[in-house]
Amino acid sequence: PAAFDSTVVGLAGPSSGVVVVQTFDCVIALQAADGQELWRRDFFELDGAADSAVATVGEAVILGGDPIRSLDIATGEVSHEADGSQDISAVVVEGSSVYVASPDGVLALSAGDLQTQWLHATDDDVDNLSVGGGTVFYSVLAGGVGALSSSGDLLGDAEPGEVFQALDVEGSTLLAGRSDRMPRAGARQWV
Repeated sequence: PAAFDSTVVGLAGPSSGVVVVQTFDCVIALQAADGQELWRRDFFELDGAADSAVATVGEAVILGGDPIRSLDIATGEVSHEADGSQDISAVVVEGSSVYVASPDGVLALSAGDLQTQWLHATDDDVDNLSVGGGTVFYSVLAGGVGALSSSGDLLGDAEPGEVFQALDVEGSTLLAGRSDRMPRAGARQWV
C-alpha cells in the first residue's frame, strides 16, 4: 500500500496499468498492480495546478489548472498545455474529449493535444461535471444544472437557484446530489 504526506484530493485511473493520486502538494503515479511509485511531480514544478482536478485517458494524465496540462502517464513529463484557471473544479474524460469545469463555463478539449473544441459559457463558475451517453451534465455555483451535447449544444437546463454538490450519470439517469436540505415537495426529476 502507498502512503502520502499530504491529504489526497483526487484519484484517476486505472489507465495503462497506472493509478494517479493527487494531493495538495503533488501528483503521483502508482502501478495499479502493486502500488509501486512510478513518478511524482511536485506542484512547485507544476505551478498553477488546481486541486482535485485530475483524470486519465490512454497514455496521458490530464491535470487541471492554469495551464491545463497533459502529462505522459509513464514519465510524468508535460506533453501538452492549454489555457486554464486555478479555479478549475473538475476534469472528466469521455472518448477523445476532455471536459473541464471552469469559471468561464464548460470547456471541451481534444484529449490528444488539448486543443479547444468548444466552450459553453455560463453566468457563474461551473462546479461539477459528469459525462455519460454523449451528454455533458454540469452544475453552476449560483445554482442549476444543465445538459450539453458532446458538440457543446445546450440540450436543456433545470432547477435554477438550486445548488448541487455532486453529479453522476448512470445509464440515462442524472443523479444530482444536494446537501443543503431535503428535496422539496413537487421537485422535478430531470432525466
